[in-house]
Amino acid sequence: MKKSILVISALFLATSSAAVLCACGGGEKGVTEVAFASYESWQDGFYNINMMDGFGRITRSDEQAHDGSYSAKLQPLGSVTDPSAPYFYYPMQMDGEEGYSFVDFSKLAKVSFYMYNAESETQEVQLAIVASISDVYSTDYKVVGTYSLAPGTWTEIEYQPDYEALQDLCDITNVAGLGFVFENQNSSSVADAPVLYLDDLTLSVSDEILLPRSSMCASRAASTMARRTLRRAARNCPRASRVVWNLPSLTPRWAPGRASGLIPAPRRKSLWAPTASASDFPSEPRIRTSSRWN
Repeated sequence: MKKSILVISALFLATSSAAVLCACGGGEKGVTEVAFASYESWQDGFYNINMMDGFGRITRSDEQAHDGSYSAKLQPLGSVTDPSAPYFYYPMQMDGEEGYSFVDFSKLAKVSFYMYNAESETQEVQLAIVASISDVYSTDYKVVGTYSLAPGTWTEIEYQPDYEALQDLCDITNVAGLGFVFENQNSSSVADAPVLYLDDLTLSVSDEILLPRSSMCASRAASTMARRTLRRAARNCPRASRVVWNLPSLTPRWAPGRASGLIPAPRRKSLWAPTASASDFPSEPRIRTSSRWN
């Protein structure tokens, strides 16, 4: 019993004292606006879209445009048999000549875009952070914002990250993707899908880390010191250390590499994955399940 108390006390001290190891960052930060998708051509926002199974349809259209001549016409559908919300996402990193990398959301100041609602009633769109992409069939995402779209007009949408909250969702320096989630229409006919238009998707990226360095360093240092303390304690009190290690709070739910004990990623098929090869697609059909973690 005495050894167990010592283990818990050591863990508390290691966690609470780690914050003093790092200094806070500060100063002015230069921000660059990146025109991520203008939808004027295939290379300007279409080639890297990944539509998940049951989404519906995405086309290049000149029916509406916020800036320029074209936008992305969205018809999010869903399914009668699958309750999952239809969604698509952009990977935050791609290789090759047309490649890019915006995975470090600790430097992301803002995401902005415009959407036009062609319906007579208000529609909703949700912005999501894709924490991991296992393959073309499997992604894990979490909604970070819900926005209303008034009928018959363009709506400007801005998302400014809550850096502290993002650290609880994923590795903030290695975000896999940015997703757009819509209501399931419970239909198999694209004629039942609402018509929306997406234009001028912009990422505002800083030259420096916007997340306070003290928060980032303290979090990493606390985790490291706590684990070292528990390993030392295990030699003298195996039972106490085993109980503490079973606590899930020491491992982020979406930690990179999927630490032992995490729920396996749900499987969803991507209908449009330009980066996938033929070998990525199995000969046997897969069962579709929800990819949203509540």
